[in-house]
Amino acid sequence: MRKLFLIPILFLTISSFAFAQSEYIEIDIEKFESLINNGDYILVDIRTESEIVNGVIEGSTFMNFLSEDFEEWITELDKDKKYILYCRSGNRSRKAVEKMRVMEVEAYSLKGGIINWENLNKPLIQVTTEK
Repeated sequence: MRKLFLIPILFLTISSFAFAQSEYIEIDIEKFESLINNGDYILVDIRTESEIVNGVIEGSTFMNFLSEDFEEWITELDKDKKYILYCRSGNRSRKAVEKMRVMEVEAYSLKGGIINWENLNKPLIQVTTEK
């Protein structure tokens, strides 16, 4: 009887931990701004070239998540640095952060991506891409 009681408790504990871990992958805009302003994080826009011409968050570097070189790029990152990624809606950046964490790179995803950023009237800068 005691063993049966422990199984649900163990399941709930593991589920809560997994939920907390996945939730912490994403950060809201307030947390995002405080981390970026702190200067300890590298900001990475992982959208495609055709998406970034519409504007980017100032200070961003770029790496296309859909590029065949993306996973190799992760392996070349400095593991002593911390990264915040964003994409259009947060979906790709969340997936990228999961991959980065498996490779022991500290990274976070901007919740809601640049759509959320724009909806809150946050500034974007224009960039040009070389063809």
